[in-house]
Amino acid sequence: IKGQPPKKYLDSLVTLTMRVDRRGKVDSTIVTGMPDSGFVRKLRKFSRDLIFVPALYQGCAVSGWASMRFTFGASGSEQRIWPDD
Repeated sequence: IKGQPPKKYLDSLVTLTMRVDRRGKVDSTIVTGMPDSGFVRKLRKFSRDLIFVPALYQGCAVSGWASMRFTFGASGSEQRIWPDD
């Protein structure tokens, strides 16, 4: 994501909650932890470019939800790639 969030939101937890269709594409995104702004629009655009493996129900692809959590401005030692790192 190019750019930085507003300084007052550095070190704040931001969550993207995305609805993923049965093709694995994001069709809607909810951003929490930061009010709507130009940076939130960048986050929504970023999420639309993600592709997921769709959820399966009885062997058929179905829509579902996925969440990603970010803390912008974390120092190098605090950055994690995976939630369990």
